Amino acid sequence: MQAEEIYSVDGLPPEWGGVVAKFVEDHAARNESNDGRGEQYLKALQAAKSGGQFITQAKQYSLALWQWSTKSAPTEILDWVFGNVKSGIEYDTTLRLHYLLFRREQMAWWSVRRKLPQTKKNIHKNAQRLKGSVVPLLVAMEIDDIQLFKHMVTEKRQNRHNKLPYEPGFFVAAYWMAWFLWEGDYGATIQNFKKRLEYKVSERTLRRVIKRLGLTMQKQTAKSATILPGLKKGN
Repeated sequence: MQAEEIYSVDGLPPEWGGVVAKFVEDHAARNESNDGRGEQYLKALQAAKSGGQFITQAKQYSLALWQWSTKSAPTEILDWVFGNVKSGIEYDTTLRLHYLLFRREQMAWWSVRRKLPQTKKNIHKNAQRLKGSVVPLLVAMEIDDIQLFKHMVTEKRQNRHNKLPYEPGFFVAAYWMAWFLWEGDYGATIQNFKKRLEYKVSERTLRRVIKRLGLTMQKQTAKSATILPGLKKGN
């Protein structure tokens, strides 16, 4: 079973499985060197090809990403993605689906980015990420996705509802499989967020976010929790 088959879901475009597989692999590779895990995701993917909980979670996650990406997309963007309208340049189905997922993540990441303190570290990380977004942003320009660009230039005032620098829903959606968040329990996931993001999220918030995305955690208790190397429970 290939990676795109693991992430394929009945009723969704057949190319979607490959789009999600590439999305997860890229996110895993971006973080594993910093975590000291060394291709942990690719090894787990290879081991999962014969079946098991990984595949169940992968398909559930793929469906969640589809709903996450399509729910807030404007009608004109969905029409383009599904091939109902033409643009100046013809793009194949895989690229259009890739753009759909990129668009949703880009908007979520941009909301996170503008709440971060402007430290040298954050500026460098965000610059690197923006540099990697140039090609899909050119697609946005070609199809005149003005709503995406408006989102990127709109500044939101801080208030008690959006004062947190990170929205946990973004990170759960982006890293559920790449960070093996599904494999642990709520306590382990909270600790992993704290280590990677220097961000503390409550269990109540995390439960709400996971439920809203339509995902389920494999373990509900702290027994056998998966915590990143070098991190002990209770830290």
